Amino acid sequence: MKKLASLLVVFFLVGSASAQTTTGTSPTTNTAPYLLPRNGASVGVGFLSTTGDPGFSVVNVNGGLRHRGFELAGEFNAGGTNITVPGFTIKLRQQDYLVGPRFYFSRALANPRFVPFVHLLFGLSHQSSAVTNGPESSDNAYSWSVGGGVQYNINRNWGIRGRGDVFRTHFLDETQTHARYGAGVVYMFGR
Repeated sequence: MKKLASLLVVFFLVGSASAQTTTGTSPTTNTAPYLLPRNGASVGVGFLSTTGDPGFSVVNVNGGLRHRGFELAGEFNAGGTNITVPGFTIKLRQQDYLVGPRFYFSRALANPRFVPFVHLLFGLSHQSSAVTNGPESSDNAYSWSVGGGVQYNINRNWGIRGRGDVFRTHFLDETQTHARYGAGVVYMFGR
């Protein structure tokens, strides 16, 4: 978590320095330099923590194609945890592949640098487990995520996202529901 905080501080300082050099409005788009591009794409990276038993810490890589306030978003999550019980350790790993709509509400707050969003993502998850000196197993499951957050636009291209959502899977004939929260950095390009 300290690495994530350090990374966000560095990007915030770099973005703040570049935002100070561009004041006023952009001559080509006639908008403030920190507003989201109306059309374009985005890529980002971040970390998510999952609550529940077992809880995961995952790396999140995301991207999307945007038209006005709508974005077709996709994300890949990978992470895992170790469960230790007397005599052995279970190594649990999980990957998630999700895609779906994300909606931005650019004019919802008084400060246009803060842009709330909501998303509904569907996809597949793969989970594998290995017991120390024991068997290995894996399972694939349908998964979905519903939630939202706020994006803070440092400038027209860089932003920081904070998010939370409900994440649901169905491994080994049982349903798992977790709350997830996290933060990340996003780069946007377009017009």
